[in-house]
Amino acid sequence: MLDTDEILTTSPTLPQIEREKPLSELEWKNAFDKDGKIVDPKAIKKRIFYGGVEDSIRIEVWKFLLGYYTWESTETERKLIREQKHQNYDIVRNQWQSIIPDQEKNFSKFRNRRSKIERDVVRTDRSDPNFESLESQYIIWLRKILITYCFFNWDIGYVQGMNDLVAVILVIQNDEADGFWCFKGMMDKFGKHFSKDQNGILTQLEKLRKLMSFLDPQFYKYLGDIDALKFFFVYRWILIVFRREFSLEQVKILWEAILTDYYHKDFMLFFATAILMKEKERIISEGMNFDSILKHITLLSEKMDAVELLNNATKLYYHFDQTTDEEVKSYIFN
Repeated sequence: MLDTDEILTTSPTLPQIEREKPLSELEWKNAFDKDGKIVDPKAIKKRIFYGGVEDSIRIEVWKFLLGYYTWESTETERKLIREQKHQNYDIVRNQWQSIIPDQEKNFSKFRNRRSKIERDVVRTDRSDPNFESLESQYIIWLRKILITYCFFNWDIGYVQGMNDLVAVILVIQNDEADGFWCFKGMMDKFGKHFSKDQNGILTQLEKLRKLMSFLDPQFYKYLGDIDALKFFFVYRWILIVFRREFSLEQVKILWEAILTDYYHKDFMLFFATAILMKEKERIISEGMNFDSILKHITLLSEKMDAVELLNNATKLYYHFDQTTDEEVKSYIFN
């Protein structure tokens, strides 16, 4: 039975894949020219992909990763952008904060969405000291951001799981308005996962199915034999970008790699494949069916090493990129 490393023995020579030190405050400072513009965005994205980011600069770096700032912006432009975003956030937030009780009585959709948000907010990351108290600033910000996003993007509204994404962003940004716009950037990239018709996430699961068929035909056949090729057992992984599978510190590292889009816009699917290929020997040897795979996957939460899996996922990407023609790549990802 092949594992990830054995699959790669037939690949062309691969570059050495090793984790680097996090992008430092000094490196980040030296990445800008005299106008405050990043000189080489691709080089910075590579550093972030392989090393992550020092905690002291995450508040700024994540604004670039999440589209709050463009990679081509100058320092002067960023000051204006932040000022405008804070003003715009106040405008959108005031749209629902100005609703009077008599008006709310006749606004059932708003009441229902707000009720869902209230139920989920109080259950979000309760093991994290930042969210432990129901009166904490983070809980207050979380509630306001989620309700505001409902008004900002009424078509999507609120779906359970969005609270998990906002919670991570808030811990980094430590600011309500900045947290909102960074979340908006996250939704620009992954919001399709939350579409009411589920087409977005089903498309991602279909890409994962196709990817697995090329990277590990043996495991693919096994999943087909047990009628598990819809990959619903990894639904949660894709929906909330592995948030509940790793500790907060590991999620920061993982998201930083994924958000760079350094190798591929769907790199998270290579990461998902790396997890499954690491677990496949046990899955097959124990003859797991769909339900037992789902249970096994759930029990992996916070027991996996995100850095090791990132390295494996990078190897899988190289293997796929160097051994697969453009027609197959288009078939899977377009």
